Amino acid sequence: MRRLQRRLELIVLTHLWALAPLSLAWFLVPGWRAAAQPFSAERELAGLTLIAAAYVALRTWVVLRRSDPPLPIWPYIDVLLITAALDILRNPSDALAFLYLLPLASTAATGSLPNLGALAALATAGLTFVMVRADVTWGIEMIYRVVIIGVVASVYGIMMRSVTMHERTAERLTYQRELAREIHDGVQYLLAVTSARLELARRLIP
Repeated sequence: MRRLQRRLELIVLTHLWALAPLSLAWFLVPGWRAAAQPFSAERELAGLTLIAAAYVALRTWVVLRRSDPPLPIWPYIDVLLITAALDILRNPSDALAFLYLLPLASTAATGSLPNLGALAALATAGLTFVMVRADVTWGIEMIYRVVIIGVVASVYGIMMRSVTMHERTAERLTYQRELAREIHDGVQYLLAVTSARLELARRLIP
């Protein structure tokens, strides 16, 4: 179980590193983003970029050094960083909002249902906070985006959980086969040898 959880954490970490160059360019190249954003956003985004880079480096260091299951705090930090970026841009419809998929999907795959509910509530609250700050009201477009993020994260999470359960079952069956082989080749052989020695001892007693 721990090995599978660690493998999933490494998968999430790999995806974070894959998204890092694109996110960095998105933060630092204004022409890639929507035009409507405050003038102070560039400096704030640069600061958030440094924080995010330090966070990813720390997370990588911790994950590679630990053999325990992944820390449940990582997805919450992901949601807070995404919310902070959207708030700096004052644009809840920015493409960065789809990054909520990653922490939600990873939690759906490895976490408990209450943990997933708490994370989904935090993401919804964060998006609502950004909307209030940007003076944007809930409309059909935003509801549609939130539903898409939730459904896709649920699908990926269920798929990852199903694969995890399948691998766990396969590992259990492999262990049972190895145990049966050890019993057959080890304990059964030992019993046969012991029985033969007892028979020999019985004959030698007279």
